[in-house]
Order: sequence, then C-alpha cells, then structure tokens
Amino acid sequence: MTETRKTKLLALDAQDFHALIERMPDLGAHVHRTAKARLANTEQARKGDLAAGDAQAAHADKPADE
Repeated sequence: MTETRKTKLLALDAQDFHALIERMPDLGAHVHRTAKARLANTEQARKGDLAAGDAQAAHADKPADE
C-alpha cells in the first residue's frame, strides 16, 4: 500500500477495534465496504478473470533460473 498523503498508522486489538466501530458507525461502514470489495477482487482472481492471475500462471511456467 502507498499512501498519497501524510498518514498515521493506528494499531488496535480486536476489542478496541470493535469499540471504535461502535463509536464511529461511518468508519465501520467504510471498513465493511472495503473488505467486501477486496474479497470480491480475490474471488475474481481465483476464477482467473484478472490479468494478474494470468501473469502469475505464466511466471509459474518459467524455469527457476530465469
């Protein structure tokens, strides 16, 4: 991941994360949408619908010394 602006990283354990989501429902909705979209992309890649899947398969066919 590459940030496009100055960023602070926040590390939370599960209990603190759930408490934060309860206090900030909009953040919870954003996290849910993002996770759902990423899961959809992962499922699509497993089906071979993405070029990245094709590139990975082509790379697997090359000899180890290349």
